[in-house]
Amino acid sequence: MKKERKQGTIKILCQEVVEFIKLDITDSILLALLLFWGWALDKWKWHFHLGIPLYTVLLPGMLGGYWRYGFKRWKENEVGSVIDKQSWLGLRNDVSNPLYAKGHFRKNYNGRMAKLRGNYFCQIIAIIQMAVILIRLIYIIFISVKFKKIGLEYTVLWPDGIIIVWVFINIAVSLFFSAYYDWIIKSERLKKQKGFYKEKEVCKKAIPNDNYDVIHYKNTLDYITMLYDTVRGFRDCFQGEGKLLFGQKTNMKHNLIMDIEENRDDNSVQILVQMYQKRLTREYVDMMNRFIHKEIRYASQRSLPFGFPHVTYIIYVEEKSKLFEDIFCGTIHQRKSFHCLPIGIVLNEEKMYIPGIRKGNAFEEYQKMKAKVFEIFEELSLMYPSTVVFKEELRKRYKKEQYHMGPINLN
Repeated sequence: MKKERKQGTIKILCQEVVEFIKLDITDSILLALLLFWGWALDKWKWHFHLGIPLYTVLLPGMLGGYWRYGFKRWKENEVGSVIDKQSWLGLRNDVSNPLYAKGHFRKNYNGRMAKLRGNYFCQIIAIIQMAVILIRLIYIIFISVKFKKIGLEYTVLWPDGIIIVWVFINIAVSLFFSAYYDWIIKSERLKKQKGFYKEKEVCKKAIPNDNYDVIHYKNTLDYITMLYDTVRGFRDCFQGEGKLLFGQKTNMKHNLIMDIEENRDDNSVQILVQMYQKRLTREYVDMMNRFIHKEIRYASQRSLPFGFPHVTYIIYVEEKSKLFEDIFCGTIHQRKSFHCLPIGIVLNEEKMYIPGIRKGNAFEEYQKMKAKVFEIFEELSLMYPSTVVFKEELRKRYKKEQYHMGPINLN
């Protein structure tokens, strides 16, 4: 019994050591080297050459710096940190990634070395440098022991100076490639989204007329559940739940929530903004516009996908106001910097108001956005039941539009 317990303890200890090494092998190497130098100095009493502490820190540092994406503690990849989701976009091996489209990816990628050509070059140089450093360390130990026997100290440092300069040159080249790749990613994003970043009013008044749709639904949930259920449906629709590009941004003090995903069919940016207020006023509209502008500018530096922006904003109110009618009861004019779909929901009336749009370049895209939203609403059976009345209402409202966008699947 005691033997089995001892074996179990040893097994657990070995597992802990393995997990520690997996977490970050650079710490393990540094600890092992420090223990070895301490033991060697005590045993052989040889002179502690300056190159020994220098290379002891430098070796694991180089390993972690050039292969940081291989260790859990670093939580990075070869473009940037995991927190910066832009780094995942920069490693996507399809034409939606400008680095891939411009030929910066290696052809024979094996998973152990970097995907990007510049980073791979620096890794090869780093491997050569680490081999040279190991050889130099062995030589320093050997010659120090030899000099110690005849009462001398080995103090030659010029080879170490050359090695250090060489290492720093490679670090500088690596930083240059990182900055270059980051510049390509940001430049490509600005081509399609520069105008959108400047937009300070996403929510604007519509042109007053009768060109808008009113759709009935049956509401069975509180507005908080409605907000989050719609976000989940939005993510599922655009396949963003596996790896969020931006995630949620909320201001629940004012019942505001935003989610950003990517439509992988056309690589467009899909932005969902929702707000609940008992009665819509100019103050709340201005607050929502400021919220969108602030969060989009923040995301543009970190995680926004590269495609053209599509914004769907849904405003829930208990009762209509003059401003609500000005925004949702009429025709909207699509701007060149992004496509927009406004939806107003009056909870007491159990009605959904959607502005119309004039036929033109953005007409077909507007219909596609509506079709996606209806698909999400259909999936949320508690919020938008799949009743015959609801389906017939949709068929009646969009019968004339089926020629432009194809039949709407309401089954």
